[in-house]
Amino acid sequence: MKHPLFDAYVEACNYPGRLDESAVEESLSQYLAALGMKREIVRIRQGWTLDALPSLKKTVNLILADFQKRSGYKPAMAAMDARAAMDARAAMAAMDAMAARAARDAMAARDAMAARAAMDARAAMAAMAAMAAMAAMAARDAMDARDARALQRFAQWCIQGRGWYWYRWEISWLATTAFGADQLKNSTVAAWSNPLLDAYLAGCWILYWTDDTLYWLAKPTVHIEQSDGQRRLHNESYAALESDGKNLYFWHGVLVPAFVVVRPDWITIDHIRKEDNAEVRRVMIERMGWDRFCAEAKLKVIHTDTLTARFPTLPVSETVHADMRAVTSYREGTEVAELLESEEFKDFDGLPLKFVRITDPSTGEKYTLRAWPNNTRAYETIGQTFGMSEKDYKQQVYTHS
Repeated sequence: MKHPLFDAYVEACNYPGRLDESAVEESLSQYLAALGMKREIVRIRQGWTLDALPSLKKTVNLILADFQKRSGYKPAMAAMDARAAMDARAAMAAMDAMAARAARDAMAARDAMAARAAMDARAAMAAMAAMAAMAAMAARDAMDARDARALQRFAQWCIQGRGWYWYRWEISWLATTAFGADQLKNSTVAAWSNPLLDAYLAGCWILYWTDDTLYWLAKPTVHIEQSDGQRRLHNESYAALESDGKNLYFWHGVLVPAFVVVRPDWITIDHIRKEDNAEVRRVMIERMGWDRFCAEAKLKVIHTDTLTARFPTLPVSETVHADMRAVTSYREGTEVAELLESEEFKDFDGLPLKFVRITDPSTGEKYTLRAWPNNTRAYETIGQTFGMSEKDYKQQVYTHS
């Protein structure tokens, strides 16, 4: 039999949804009481700082010490007390062990697994999974810089970055333990999982434990686009995941620095050169604009060709399928086309990036098109933008001359 709050749970997976702060904190109080734990309950709000949350600041410093010991990383500044971090971690593990065991037992129920993380909740977890990959980098930055801004950034990763091994729970999945407890008639687990489900329905998203405080974050606002039947994070003007913990910016599903979305004019060749992630490099080039990228990246010309004729205006966008592009006007003169290759920047297969730069004979303005890595001739690429071979493209141009 379906749990009476199952439908409400599914609706609560549309973020941000309802937020009743007092109801969240009352439910979390019941949750702690059922676990036999005492914690102050504190909401993390937009604009928070570590100095204003001393228990969180202490824990984040201990995590850094733990990271240093586990990774063997040697920061430029003096090392922190890694032993204290391990002691704190062990103490917190003992306190939370009961909850973790109970969760594993009840989550085995079929209804609990079927309910897990639907709709916007799934997208939010995907955002955190993307963010988690940067946790080690954030830790090293915090240890090397040893300033408030670096430590604040690392704290944001700790709280919101999925996969960090300390005590942060995204509760869209943990709340479904209540369904399993109901199905299994497990009153012990129901005693703490029902209040947790209530907290989720009232707007709670993330729980973060320290030795004396249970911090919580409200559900974020999630911006999604549909592409080929898939939902992916994307926002053309601001964060795709607007959160009190940390805003995350995605461009067609790729996690990128904020300025790539909101200030693409700030992107430089040096930004692209220093970016390790190939997907992010691709987005940076796209947002920078191929014309500006080719002008600043000092690409090598590997083939030049000209065409004297009345030829069709280039398509407005390569995202329009070749079969759907209509030629609406023709230009007369001698067009110069250059196939450019980058010796420094690579595509996804590790091959040099290639572009075709076309000089308009009437205005002298230059236009840039992406080329396939296997293109060796300039008009081979231009023909492909119209869904033609080089020979067929030139023949059509001459036919209209």
